[in-house]
Amino acid sequence: MMSRVDDRILHGGDLETASKCYGVPIEKWIDLSTGISPMHYPDVDISTEYLTRMPYQKDNFRSAVRGYYGQHDFFATNGSQQTIASLPKCLKNFPIVLPDIGYQEHAEAWRQHGAELVYYPSNNVDDAKKVIEKRLASGDAFHLLVINPNNPTCITFSPETLKYWSSQLTEGAALIVDEAFADLCPEQSVLGANFAANMVVLRSFGKFFGLPGLRLGFVFAGQTLLHEMKAFIGVWDVNGPAQEIATRAFLDAQWQADARQRYLDLSRDNQKLWQGLFIQLREQGGDVSEAHQLLFSTYTLEDEKAKRLFEVFAQHGVLLRLIKIGKGHSLIRIGFVDIQNVQQVTELNHKIKQSMHALKKYFAGTANDIQMERQYG
Repeated sequence: MMSRVDDRILHGGDLETASKCYGVPIEKWIDLSTGISPMHYPDVDISTEYLTRMPYQKDNFRSAVRGYYGQHDFFATNGSQQTIASLPKCLKNFPIVLPDIGYQEHAEAWRQHGAELVYYPSNNVDDAKKVIEKRLASGDAFHLLVINPNNPTCITFSPETLKYWSSQLTEGAALIVDEAFADLCPEQSVLGANFAANMVVLRSFGKFFGLPGLRLGFVFAGQTLLHEMKAFIGVWDVNGPAQEIATRAFLDAQWQADARQRYLDLSRDNQKLWQGLFIQLREQGGDVSEAHQLLFSTYTLEDEKAKRLFEVFAQHGVLLRLIKIGKGHSLIRIGFVDIQNVQQVTELNHKIKQSMHALKKYFAGTANDIQMERQYG
């Protein structure tokens, strides 16, 4: 049986690889590795016409998108990933200033394009601001990428700050704002009053509405860039069923309001589920810091503790997200379960207790080994 699934899984939700690594059948996993809502938009019936006709974008779909996001010019894509991969080919050939911790497909896309990558610290808002504003003051030409809120560190910049930064960029440079998790707190978005002509804003449908399998994303930008992206990506970029379901979801303001309230409760209750584990880890020594968004929590631990925690939970059929960040530390990102799913919550509680016992035993043994090594050399 293979191990070290952290080196093999590139993204959250890869139950196929996790199953091969740990011998747990796919249907037995509790998948908390994605940060996607566990409560999906319920009205997912598909009309025959959306399956039998070519998927040209309908006027009612485009109207619903504009109404929901409050922005007129957009391009719908087959998920945010498609946009991320195409942006370096559609923007000027400038260096890219981007977060050192964040969704790594951004860096990979620019790296493959041959761009110079310059990182800013993204685990602390003040540290990030200092580095970004120093770069802006230099007058150098570069694109700036901000993941807002950051996945996985959870730091967030105000839309006013982002609009100011966009005004400080040189001509031809873009402020790319990845707002994949902004649906939970719409007031954090730059769309609407704080949008600027040199911004490129990415939005994801699947996370908030809990339907990632539809593969639907949006890019908001100036018309010239949108035209270039459309020419690069091509026609029929969004399938018919995705358009039909998204149209209903975007128009369902009551469901959206109810969902945001439920996510507040969900975040609070899920944090309580894990509280005992991280109290135990702190008692066993070492630093443990935490940050929270409405669909996931992120914990910073020493590498060995993070890796062992990930492995133990995987062995018990709970898939978390392990993210190495360097300097001897890693992140554990934990998505949420639906608290109203009593069976799954009961099962998760049981697995947390089992894993806590295994971790306590392991770290106690490790501490004894270290003590004996110091004593007897």
